[in-house]
Amino acid sequence: MRVRVQFFATLRDRAGASEIELCLPDAATVRDALAQLVAQRPGLAPEVSADGLSDSVNVFLNGKNVMALDGLSTLLKDGDVINLFPPLGGG
Repeated sequence: MRVRVQFFATLRDRAGASEIELCLPDAATVRDALAQLVAQRPGLAPEVSADGLSDSVNVFLNGKNVMALDGLSTLLKDGDVINLFPPLGGG
């Protein structure tokens, strides 16, 4: 299956692209996608890893925070879009 990953703000610079496409096996999870992502874009580590996320990354799947789904164990399907954001702040 093919999944798109979009990067925002400082993560775009670390990834060296605003969007990439991953080819993953059927029944892949968000964790699997992150593992492949870091293998392809090592500049994203340690913020992004298959073991978890630092507090400096928010992961959304098709517009929903994965923590409101099944976390990193959320199953993916062909055509899904993963968005990686640094936390937003302000005052």
